[in-house]
Amino acid sequence: MSNPRLIKKYPNRRLYDTGSRHYITLTDIRKLVLDNVDFVVIDNASRTDISSSTLLQVLLDGEDTGEGIISRDFLLQAIRAQKDKDANHARVESVADEQEPAHATVG
Repeated sequence: MSNPRLIKKYPNRRLYDTGSRHYITLTDIRKLVLDNVDFVVIDNASRTDISSSTLLQVLLDGEDTGEGIISRDFLLQAIRAQKDKDANHARVESVADEQEPAHATVG
């Protein structure tokens, strides 16, 4: 299995495709998705994976050009799901913090 194509995002907001060795646009990212090309987008300064936010930008770009497919209801549900995920994550961290002293006293 091959490694995903690496796309670097620079501080000037430009995207660089290391596979084709040239700068690309969100339209090019959309084409990669449609062509089923496996890729990852990395922020070159922080080295963090920003693939999800880049894909969201591609979707938003489609919304701006009138080619949007995202309904208002879907967006509302996505935001609510994110809130639920954040709340669940906070609960898990709270439980882990509560259990930590118990593990420290054993042994």
